[in-house]
Amino acid sequence: MVILYDLRLVEDAEFDDLSASSNIRFGDWYILKQTMIDFILDQGSRAKAHFEALDDDEKIEVVKQVARFVVSTIEGLQGIKVERTARNNAADDDAPPCMSHKLIAIKPAKFVSDVLEPHRARLLKNDWSEDDIYTIEEEHRDLVKAYKNEPGIKAIIDKLDHKSDFNESWDQLGNVRFVNLRRLCAGFATTWPNSASVESDFLVLKWEKDAFRTALLDLSLEGIFQSKQFEMLASL
Repeated sequence: MVILYDLRLVEDAEFDDLSASSNIRFGDWYILKQTMIDFILDQGSRAKAHFEALDDDEKIEVVKQVARFVVSTIEGLQGIKVERTARNNAADDDAPPCMSHKLIAIKPAKFVSDVLEPHRARLLKNDWSEDDIYTIEEEHRDLVKAYKNEPGIKAIIDKLDHKSDFNESWDQLGNVRFVNLRRLCAGFATTWPNSASVESDFLVLKWEKDAFRTALLDLSLEGIFQSKQFEMLASL
C-alpha cells in the first residue's frame, strides 16, 4: 500500500524541496495531493463527477480525509505482527476461561481483574451494560459458592475436563442460572475464522528457510514443523 499510494517518509531529503501546498503531512508520513486526487478519479465516473462538483476548499478537505484514511490504514497494518515465543513458536497465551470447571478455580477478585477488566471496554461497545457486567460478577460468585455448597453442582463440574462439550457442560447446570456468565463464556469460546494460523506457519517457514538455507528440502521443513508441535502434542 505504501507503493500504491506513493506514501513517503518526512525524513526523505526531497520533502524539504516540496512546497507546503503540494503535499499532506501526517506525523512521520506525507503524501502528494495529486496522488490522492488521481486515486479519487480512478474510482470511476460517479466519484469523478461528485469530486469535480465541489468547490476548491471542499476538494482540499476531501483529499485530506482520504489521505488521512490511507495513512492511518498503513500505520495500522505496519503494527500487525504474528506473536512468537523466544523459540519462534506460536505464542500460546492462555485464552480466557470459558468452562465452569476452570471458572470455579478463580477467586472473584481475580476473575474481575484478569478476565472481565481486559474486555470491559469491548463489552460495553457490544450491547453489554454496566449492569450486565455486574451481573456476570455476581453469577461467578454464585458459581463458586454453588460448587462449594451444592453437591449436585460439584458432581457435575468435577466430571468436566478439556474434552467436555461447551454447550452440554453448561446445559447440565441448568438454563436459568449463570445466564450472563455463560453468554460471556460463549463469546470467549468462539473462534472467528481467519488466516492467523496459516500466517503463523508462513512466518516459521520464512524464519527457517532464509537466504542462507534456500536449498533446504521440503522433507526437512516438514520435520521442523512437526518438531515445533511436539511439546504441544505431548501435553494433550
